[in-house]
Amino acid sequence: MKRAFAYLLLFLACAAAFARGGSSVILFETKKYVSFFDAPIAGKSALASDSEGRVRWQTLEPYVSAMIFDGSEAAAFEFEGGKWRRADMPASRAVAEVMAGLKGAISGGGVPEKVFGVSKTSGDSYALVPKDPAIARAVKSITVKFSAGSREPELVTVHDPSGDRTEMRVVKRAAGDFDISAAFDVSDPSAFDPKTFLEKK
Repeated sequence: MKRAFAYLLLFLACAAAFARGGSSVILFETKKYVSFFDAPIAGKSALASDSEGRVRWQTLEPYVSAMIFDGSEAAAFEFEGGKWRRADMPASRAVAEVMAGLKGAISGGGVPEKVFGVSKTSGDSYALVPKDPAIARAVKSITVKFSAGSREPELVTVHDPSGDRTEMRVVKRAAGDFDISAAFDVSDPSAFDPKTFLEKK
């Protein structure tokens, strides 16, 4: 359940920060700082979201996995042996219920105060602190840093209660009125490839 809620928080932080009322696909370079490792674990991830509140979070490196919320159902997948397979997600119902309540944030309506406390930490940074105890056990806070003098987020940092953190820096983004419905197909996660999509933009 902790892993599912951690993914949920990544979805929310990114989608709420990057939503502009249309569709959005973002590529991140990630660094996971873990206390017992000397160097951060590097990776890549992608986020796709649309104005209907549907979200796809996909890890691209160092392994491949996806979590998809299609508006009513949340599902997790892993890519192994050249094939996608549905992964066990015991908290899928809870995740779906929370995500359904967050559609406004994901589609550009702001971060719900019932779910997060929001505060400005410095000039261009905001901190989101979860109010839900189950979510707070997985994530201590999320910091969103915007480019200087702009409303374009450039860095999202997820702080774990353990003191570990994950930094996600935006490297490419496409936003607009385009159809990415395939990204949210919980019956076929292979129907959308975020890297290929962004290469064409």
